[in-house]
Amino acid sequence: MSITPSDPRLAAENAFRHALEERRHQIRDAGLRFDPRSETQLEKAYDEGNLLSGLCEGVARFKPPGDPVRLQAMARLIKRGIDTWEHVLIRPGAPWERYVTPEARRGARAAIAEAQKVVPFV
Repeated sequence: MSITPSDPRLAAENAFRHALEERRHQIRDAGLRFDPRSETQLEKAYDEGNLLSGLCEGVARFKPPGDPVRLQAMARLIKRGIDTWEHVLIRPGAPWERYVTPEARRGARAAIAEAQKVVPFV
């Protein structure tokens, strides 16, 4: 009996969710806070079958926030060597790689670059 879905997109979505769960454990193991609302939102998106597509759509529209304070949580992760969800989304060779749009990749890279500017201040 196989537990791997026969639908490649669903398998990719499952692998992505698992990678995000591993990341959440890394965050907590490092003594950093993981917002329970984020967890609830991610679970809801997964349950609705749009975890990957929803995050891709959102990050594709990334615009740097007017206040760099909004990037502090992301910068703290980067400073500790923990991947942000944007890093996970654009991870080379990941099973979900083919489902990530070029616009989402650009947005994720832009978000990471903006957060890296804040790292020296956290």
